[in-house]
Amino acid sequence: MPNILKQLMTDKLFVLALLAGLVFWWLNKAFAISPLLDNPSWLFLFLSCLLYPVLEELTFRGVLQGALLRCAWATVTRLGLTQANWVCSFIFALFHLYSQNIIWSAAVFIPSLLFGFFRDKYKSTVPGIILHCIFNTGFFLIR
Repeated sequence: MPNILKQLMTDKLFVLALLAGLVFWWLNKAFAISPLLDNPSWLFLFLSCLLYPVLEELTFRGVLQGALLRCAWATVTRLGLTQANWVCSFIFALFHLYSQNIIWSAAVFIPSLLFGFFRDKYKSTVPGIILHCIFNTGFFLIR
């Protein structure tokens, strides 16, 4: 794993993706897309910033996107992204409807495409896990 971390820190697109988190956080704050809690508990922060991102990335990018990539049609790219990524991201956005409003569920589609792009590029869920954890954490740091 240290090798992939070294690769990620020298990957200009990955660093740019990390910085993109600032844009998502600002948009969320400016337009109140997602409700923010006043004083979230440590348990809530742990679940939202670490556990859920890891589980979601392993499930969606690891299992689902990985399975889709075994199908020839899903390896075809559209706008530089595999069809597996498009399908996985659509399902990921739908999945968020269980706990979020429709605007927020739609808004997670873009970061999901980003997580999926790096899953395809590195054939690993590590980049998506890092991005997802950082993106989620940013929502609680920028208030």
